[in-house]
Amino acid sequence: MKSKKIPFLKRTILVGLLSLCSPAMGEDGLYPILDEQIPHYSPQSRVSGKVEIVGSTTMKTILETWKDKLEKVHPDLEMSLETGGSNSGVESLMSGKTNIAAMSRPMNNQEIEEFTKQVGYAPTSVPVAVDAFAI
Repeated sequence: MKSKKIPFLKRTILVGLLSLCSPAMGEDGLYPILDEQIPHYSPQSRVSGKVEIVGSTTMKTILETWKDKLEKVHPDLEMSLETGGSNSGVESLMSGKTNIAAMSRPMNNQEIEEFTKQVGYAPTSVPVAVDAFAI
């Protein structure tokens, strides 16, 4: 009978080594250095209304952070988030349910063509993060 301790030990060592290779959590390793010449944001006028963002579950944390910070700066702004996946973002964008589709992938050619045909202009893509996986 083969011992199961060896595979478990190997996995434990591998996880430990991988954690040493990854950056430490916190301000020092995960955020880019900002240009000191960029002025601090201060709203020039009050923004009010509703903004609904639908899309990627991968982006949930960053979306919640944006929502919290924007609502503090613009208290008359009401934001709602629905994170059901990138496909739900595209579907909501196409149906007019949302103006912003949070996606953890680029739109494919068929989605771009369908959106353009439906609304009369191409969608605007604004990359906000890089998704990375380690195996």
